[in-house]
Amino acid sequence: GMIGVALDAVFSGRVREMVVVPISIQYDRVVEGNSYSRQLLGMPKQKESLRSLFASSRYLKFNFGNVVVKIGDPVLASSFVGQQRSKARPSDAPAGDNRAVVSALAHSLVWRINRSTVVPPACLVSTVLLTHACRGISLSELVENVHWLVEEIVSRGGLVW
Repeated sequence: GMIGVALDAVFSGRVREMVVVPISIQYDRVVEGNSYSRQLLGMPKQKESLRSLFASSRYLKFNFGNVVVKIGDPVLASSFVGQQRSKARPSDAPAGDNRAVVSALAHSLVWRINRSTVVPPACLVSTVLLTHACRGISLSELVENVHWLVEEIVSRGGLVW
């Protein structure tokens, strides 16, 4: 993916340093709804590319409702690569095989983005409705369960919109 392409420039020495900044962008409207539905039907996920990133900019003119942007702590690629290589054993991968480092950075970025992700109100209500034992629920019980869920998320270090 894109992380592998970017790190290849660091591995080859074409780029001395690269800073990766994890960014979480959340909005009320689900833009990827159609592609997610196709994936659930068994169709392959479309590969990421620079071209698709620029093509997606056409969606910026639409109204997505509330938008929350969270910017995480930057990661210096050279430091991350050095840490990963110092942890690796010689038997882990052949020399020049950087897939483990790329995978480790990808997982680290996903973890960092997930830590800054905020749970929106619609997800709170949906969770309560989908996990309720009965088919129906009163408004007062819904509100009570949403408040309980918010307390649980916050007590575990999560963020609520």
